[in-house]
Amino acid sequence: MTTKLLNISTADLKKSNPLLKTHDFSIQIDNLYLEPKYDWEIALYNFSMYYTWFNITNLNNQFRYWNGSVFKTLSIASGNYGVSDLNSAIKTGVNALGDTGDNIEFTSNFSTLKVDLILLNSYQVDFRDVNSNNFRTLFGFSSNLFTSSQAGDLSPDITNGIDSVAIACSLVSSNDNYINNKSNNFIYSFVPNTGVGSNLNAGAGVANPLYLPISVKGSVGSFDISVRATDGSLLDLNGENTSYTLVIRPKKND
Repeated sequence: MTTKLLNISTADLKKSNPLLKTHDFSIQIDNLYLEPKYDWEIALYNFSMYYTWFNITNLNNQFRYWNGSVFKTLSIASGNYGVSDLNSAIKTGVNALGDTGDNIEFTSNFSTLKVDLILLNSYQVDFRDVNSNNFRTLFGFSSNLFTSSQAGDLSPDITNGIDSVAIACSLVSSNDNYINNKSNNFIYSFVPNTGVGSNLNAGAGVANPLYLPISVKGSVGSFDISVRATDGSLLDLNGENTSYTLVIRPKKND
């Protein structure tokens, strides 16, 4: 009966499986045997991943506007944008279509916690969902046609709902693990405290690792690890590698 340390690296796994999804994968484990006469528990001891999920994808990358004569629609490249970055991308796209990007301006208003829209020279913004797969919710606008300058009528959601990240492991028992009354097998969750593109890691290790019951005993041939939003949806890391250190031990008596 010994404590077991599992070090997992998607960089190594991709050598034998180049198509491996680094945010959602299975790992084969040889010779991992959890003696059935014991109860076992698991904790995440350390991890490393990059802040590389997108808030603009092909599901919300369209921007439709009126240039004073006709409506036009442009597409924004997939990526993770702040308000100013997305505003710049809109201006570039409008200019590329032969119009004047400076007639549309989105700016953060840190006093009202809204995004302000400034329209000039009869330009309009069409955020009606029926007309495009748009990103209005990132800026905090309702599904409407906006014909004059105004502040967003909703709260901005520039992270596209991803304010907290969870690491899920299929070895974790979901019997006593809940988010908003919904069971899950999350082994760890955290709020990113660095910017887009940065490495999100636990430094010298996860402070006070929380040991959770394991759902299986005996031979463990494989298990799954995934990166998710706390609503359970997968977070696509766009191929950036991850690594994890897991500790498995017999459950200590309370």
